[in-house]
Amino acid sequence: MNLMKLHQKYILNKVNKIILIIIVFTFVLLEFFLLKPLSRNDNWMQKSELLENYENYSITFIKSITIIFVTYLYGIYFNKNTDNYRLIISQKVRIEKFYFTKILVAMFLIAIYMALILLIHITMGYYLVNWYHLNNYILKYFLEIYLIANVYGFISLITMRIFKTLYAILIPIVLYFASEIITDINLGNALNSFFELILPTSFNDVNSSLFYHIMALILIGCTYLEFGYLVYIHKVYHSYGMLRVC
Repeated sequence: MNLMKLHQKYILNKVNKIILIIIVFTFVLLEFFLLKPLSRNDNWMQKSELLENYENYSITFIKSITIIFVTYLYGIYFNKNTDNYRLIISQKVRIEKFYFTKILVAMFLIAIYMALILLIHITMGYYLVNWYHLNNYILKYFLEIYLIANVYGFISLITMRIFKTLYAILIPIVLYFASEIITDINLGNALNSFFELILPTSFNDVNSSLFYHIMALILIGCTYLEFGYLVYIHKVYHSYGMLRVC
């Protein structure tokens, strides 16, 4: 079986499919209830405020549930028991190839999930509210959510491989909410910048610096990804010796 298809088979197991369906269904219900008040309002003076409130509530939910879901997904995906299918591959596979193709499959499926959520968000908005229009910043927020979620997913990968327990998934989730609280408290530019550097949570609201913010998220993600790889190969070699999959 093709390596990428094998990864896909294990990440899209029955439990993960059910969880994904529940998330999507919950999001559809949330969008419906958030959009209902907008569909009944014809006061053009309130439309802008109502639309902004709707977008804020929707994006907040999408951000939180996506980070929790992606954190869970990476943790389960790289759990020692789940990862053991390396041993059934019929060809020799370098550990680097195995690790990074797993990451690529996970990131691709998360991108599809984000695209589906965005499609639902746009479709329901235009279908239920005749004056709805998509703000450009929504697309930017979705990209940032995708990158931030993968950062915490990589942290989940690391904690799972180190502690070897499903409870390790809770660590990055707690870190995310702690970082959100610290950012809201505003402990000062220096401390906020430090936490954003290691535990990013904030959106970029300045278009002129969007490129640098995106690049910073990518670099942070790559750092955790590389560290995760070092932890991964250490644990694999420690448990099985030199990886020879046959």
